[in-house]
Amino acid sequence: MPSVRVRLVVPGLRLEFVGDEALFDRTVAPLLDAAAGRRFAAGPTDAAADPAPAAAPGSPAGGDAEAPPESEAAAVESAAPAGFVPTSPQFSGYLKKVGARASDPDQQLVAFAFYLYNYEDTRDFDAETLLGCFEAVGLPTPEAIEERLGALCDRQRFLARLDGDGRFELTPKGVNYVKTRLLGAI
Repeated sequence: MPSVRVRLVVPGLRLEFVGDEALFDRTVAPLLDAAAGRRFAAGPTDAAADPAPAAAPGSPAGGDAEAPPESEAAAVESAAPAGFVPTSPQFSGYLKKVGARASDPDQQLVAFAFYLYNYEDTRDFDAETLLGCFEAVGLPTPEAIEERLGALCDRQRFLARLDGDGRFELTPKGVNYVKTRLLGAI
């Protein structure tokens, strides 16, 4: 019986894997890491599609054919990021370019704003979108994000507020900052 069952469907990608955990760790997990820029938990995500028969409640489990507990499937589903998830295949490459140069949370916010602007073709965004970028790479989310975004608008002018609904956009000054200081271009 296979020890790993994964079904992943995202825009532009459909992956189904059923097999040995060691094979998953050697081949599939690195591809997912590179594509998404984060680690995925391996585990069954679709117990209903498992062709192995499950033991009936109250009867002894025959051999190794045990159905995974419902709480395990729920834990895998809850591990998926909520909200915005970067879709560009260049996300991990961009993170490698920025690297340790963006170690400060304010720099990370501007770097993610540039990523949205340049790679996702998203001209405006909100705090939740930026938090989705932090979650996608496993970085801790900055404290007082609204105040930080306000400072990036008012003092540094790397971002600009749009309307009054909590939306922002990257300014030309912010674009130049990322290109020259964080990416080292020009």
